[in-house]
Amino acid sequence: MFADQSLQFEFKGIQTCLEQINTDMNTSDSLVMTTLSDINANLSAINANLVASNQNSFLGVSWDILLPAIISILVFVLGYYITSLLERRKIQKGRNLVRDTIVTWADSNSENLEKYVKSIRDLAEGIGNSDNISPQEFHIQHITIDVLSQFSIDRLTDALVSGLPDKIEKKGENLNAYMQSVSYLIRTQKIVLDIYDEYCSRSNDIFMQWSNKWRAFTHNCEMNNMRLHLQPPINPEKIFYLKVSHTIKSHLNDGSGFAEYGNIMAEIKQLFDTVPIQTNEIITSSYVFGDLYVTMIQSDNMKQYKQSFMDCAERIKNAVDLFQNAVDFYRERKMNYWA
Repeated sequence: MFADQSLQFEFKGIQTCLEQINTDMNTSDSLVMTTLSDINANLSAINANLVASNQNSFLGVSWDILLPAIISILVFVLGYYITSLLERRKIQKGRNLVRDTIVTWADSNSENLEKYVKSIRDLAEGIGNSDNISPQEFHIQHITIDVLSQFSIDRLTDALVSGLPDKIEKKGENLNAYMQSVSYLIRTQKIVLDIYDEYCSRSNDIFMQWSNKWRAFTHNCEMNNMRLHLQPPINPEKIFYLKVSHTIKSHLNDGSGFAEYGNIMAEIKQLFDTVPIQTNEIITSSYVFGDLYVTMIQSDNMKQYKQSFMDCAERIKNAVDLFQNAVDFYRERKMNYWA
């Protein structure tokens, strides 16, 4: 009878602990709560049976010996089971954290990703449409996608592959798409800025070359006009340099863009091609003009950066679409508690 009373006391203590765990558990853990309730009900049934029983032994073994052993085994099994449940809950929370962080960042930065692509396209269009030799400003939209690199491959695989039910297909494909897109979007920010720095450096260099060579050419023409000032009006060399000077003055004004220099260069080139005489001064002037003309061609070639940035924008847009599709896939999936 002493053993029965002791067992009843132990069962009451276990039931109290189960009720406390049941209360402390998150209400969302319905499976754990159901299991603990079943154990609690079974213990109540055992306790009731012991109260009703008047036997002092079971299969020839005294309850004084058998009951402490049963209690020890039951407490051990119950403790192991509860520990496993709590550990599984901790793992599930970690997996949910990974998924929720990715989804939250994507939702918060969807508009910024679109602005990022647009800012690169706007730069490309500006380069293509500009008639200014100096570099175009780049109003880049910065993105903070590098925060997603905090999760290791092992953790991503555990949450986004192992953490989903086996019946879900294309888990691996979507994880690969997610990792590829994030990696590219992180790297491409530096790639775009490096291309822009190169573009600015070359544009500034060409601008300085153009300014110096243009001054050298116009100064050469002025010196020749002064040298030929006293020559008769019908002097072919004098006529040539006067035509060059007139071409420059007739096209340029305070509001002239750099594109107007292209028209000037085309007309002056025509004058050099059709000059009726060749003097040492004209030959020298043609060399100065040729050097300036090369810089003009280099300036025109800077338009190629338009296509470079357009290609970057297209690749980034594809990566953003890949990223969004992967995020949408995981947004709609629930983590598998027992995975």
